[in-house]
Amino acid sequence: MPKPSLHVLAWSPEHQHYELTTHGHLCQSFRPDDRQQWQVWLSEHTSFAFHGQQGQMSVVKEVRQRGAGYWYAYSTRRRHTSKRYLGPTHGVTLDRLEQEAQTLAVANAVPPQMMQQTIQESPGSSPCQGSALLLETKYTLPRPPSTLVRRERLLNALDAVLEHRLLLCSASAGAGKTTLLST
Repeated sequence: MPKPSLHVLAWSPEHQHYELTTHGHLCQSFRPDDRQQWQVWLSEHTSFAFHGQQGQMSVVKEVRQRGAGYWYAYSTRRRHTSKRYLGPTHGVTLDRLEQEAQTLAVANAVPPQMMQQTIQESPGSSPCQGSALLLETKYTLPRPPSTLVRRERLLNALDAVLEHRLLLCSASAGAGKTTLLST
């Protein structure tokens, strides 16, 4: 995902046009039918944030070996980033931006990381009442690997601290913290 843009193109319901701000200051406005004025601005820039009527996204021009570059839209929701191809500059219209913002909003409504099945809730069955979808990895223990090397010294140390209210398990990435705690 690209870094935040200096330019923001946002729909103004009050004025019924798009307002372009740079560093938070209003620079220009575009009516939905201002195609030529919009294309001039777009050809001189490489990124902006879009806050339209249908959703919001980051828009970035990515340079390729052949051609002048192509525009892509990015949207991140719940740690899931979606990317959509917008095409060359002449194809990036205000209407197209609205369509892609809506497409990304729908695509990100339920991210693929969400659990594949819906958990049927009954009183006391879930730590998160009122939620139809839960992240499976948050509420199930990971399975130990089939080639588990039992580390008796560490397991004995864990057993010794069971009477305490808090255990801090700290080690570098890949050291086996999750594997140790799941055994």
